[in-house]
Amino acid sequence: MSVREDLLKLTPDAVIALANKGLVKRAQKEMAAGKLPEIETLDDGTVVGRFDGAVETRIPMDTPLRDASCTCGARGMCRHRVALVLSYGHVHAAATAETTGEHAPAQEPAAFEKWSPAIFDDDALTALVGKRAMNRARSQKRKGFVAKVRRPTLDSPVPTVEFSTSTVRFLVPRELAYVQTDTQEASGHVFIVLGVWAFRRADEARPEGDVVEVEVVAEGVDALTAAPGLGRALALADEVLLEGVVHGRPSQAAHFERVRRGLDEAGLIWPSLCIDEVEAQILAYHARSARYHMSTFADLVVELHARERAARTGDGIPARSILGSNQAMTTDMKHLSLVALGARVTGGERERRVDVFFVDSKTATTLVLRKEWTFAEGEDVPNGDVLARRRIAADANLAALAGGTVVSQAARRRANRLLELRARRGGLGGTKVFASENRWDELPESLRVTDVDALARDLAAQPPRMLRPRLLADDLHVFALGKIGDVAYAPGEQQLTAIVADPQDNAFWLRLVHRRAAPGALDLLAHLLSREKGEPRYVSGTVRRTAHGLVVTPIAVLADELHILDLAPAGTQHPMELEDDEPSSDRTTEALRRAGDLLAEGAHRGLRHLSPTYGERIAAAAGHLSRVGLSKTAARIGAVAGAVRTAQANGEEAAEQHAARTWVDALLRVRLCEEII
Repeated sequence: MSVREDLLKLTPDAVIALANKGLVKRAQKEMAAGKLPEIETLDDGTVVGRFDGAVETRIPMDTPLRDASCTCGARGMCRHRVALVLSYGHVHAAATAETTGEHAPAQEPAAFEKWSPAIFDDDALTALVGKRAMNRARSQKRKGFVAKVRRPTLDSPVPTVEFSTSTVRFLVPRELAYVQTDTQEASGHVFIVLGVWAFRRADEARPEGDVVEVEVVAEGVDALTAAPGLGRALALADEVLLEGVVHGRPSQAAHFERVRRGLDEAGLIWPSLCIDEVEAQILAYHARSARYHMSTFADLVVELHARERAARTGDGIPARSILGSNQAMTTDMKHLSLVALGARVTGGERERRVDVFFVDSKTATTLVLRKEWTFAEGEDVPNGDVLARRRIAADANLAALAGGTVVSQAARRRANRLLELRARRGGLGGTKVFASENRWDELPESLRVTDVDALARDLAAQPPRMLRPRLLADDLHVFALGKIGDVAYAPGEQQLTAIVADPQDNAFWLRLVHRRAAPGALDLLAHLLSREKGEPRYVSGTVRRTAHGLVVTPIAVLADELHILDLAPAGTQHPMELEDDEPSSDRTTEALRRAGDLLAEGAHRGLRHLSPTYGERIAAAAGHLSRVGLSKTAARIGAVAGAVRTAQANGEEAAEQHAARTWVDALLRVRLCEEII
């Protein structure tokens, strides 16, 4: 009797990825009770399982598990398919143990194998996905695409390819039938092909490294270095920079729409999203919304220029990655199993925004569900504790979503990983929300941090933020907690700071600033760090590099139970040390901050409308930078004063363009220094 090696390599984790955890748990429970199917292997390699009740399941050779036949009548994956796979491994292990006289383990652990999906040729791909999907993949290759390739390691043994709207995982070594995607079947088949091609390109061009980004284009097609539609976007950005947010006009809406249409027609996703945010910042300012920030607006203008320059020069990072070229703006997802990692509540006097953070338990992809409200004058504006009771999606309230598990067959994700949970007609096969088991120790290794020093090295190796894909929550991680050190509160800044350590005793900072939309968050965090609610084991949060180490803005803390900081009521207060134990900002960091704020003010007021004293303040900022050793950055800052003065004096287009370029050069230099230092 032949042995199906492919089925023996399917571990419970791999079967969970192909099916779901509920079906696997049920099958394991029945196996433990001795309820095994009658198993037969036919001459052609087909494995047949016969269950009580006359249900028969067949898994032919080279057939994906979802396509195996079963007489139970279930559409798609069913408990019989799952039980047959797991039982086959169990029976084989028992037979081997009987022959050798050794004890049979409940599940033989899979041996690690360093392999590449590049071994699959196009004939094998066509046999799996069909000619139509292959033709669509070839069409995409002619346009070109970028992907992040994750080679198998001991910690993460599954080869993975990440696209902006899909993730492909090759679950079983050298077996193409067991590849898993998170998109609907038609799109998923195309991504499987693109994933294999991405591994081919990675193995050819960059054979070293566990994680590499590659650009794949058809032979004879040049790499993208410039893009139509981007010039009009830059011209619009320069105009709003010269005129300033303060002097923005409603008539600009039509101009923004024309530019956005041109970017969308050119397939430039990241500049298009950037233009959306530029316009949103201008509208927020004129609506007196707290969503407007001078520094955010200025950074968006610089980002547009930075992406165009980097794409044009083609140095180091593929232009398609910088511009988000030829990627789907939205993708329908198939069966998703999402674990919530908390929620963040923000807003000013009349607005509230809620971001609920999830991780796809199969692909380790982080996703964000967003909900926004604007309240009328005189209407009560709810904070996080009240919003926690509001229904947000899938007939579930915010608290249930932010701390639960979401299973959906009706989800859609945008290129920036914004999640949409939709209802299906009749309410069948849509989205369901369950209580979470809070098993954060089982979260994917790429998300769960047990060594912050290793994470710091990974962050340092990334491209500058303004050139990376514009992914929501790409800085979100779950941190394992070891020691908890000093906790202090700075009343002037309304900021709680704590120094903590990971299990390797590497220190990092927790820092949370008070917000009116989440008045109970600081007090709840103080309670948790004092261990009044059990020993804190994990904290989810967004991370950034600073001169003093990694700083995490916490979102949720897992102790005896999960605590979502922004949903805490404001009533309970916790005594805190009224001192700031955080190291004071060094002179270099402070000089960069002042220069950045001053340049952002220039964009806010408009380079055409700056007062004569602005040049004096620019000169002073340049002097501070020079004194801390940043002479080149100081020169860039100092040049802004003269360029603005000349542009204001003659008003010529060339002079204004020079002033805009000089300003962009200066703020670009400041932001790059802030990331490096």
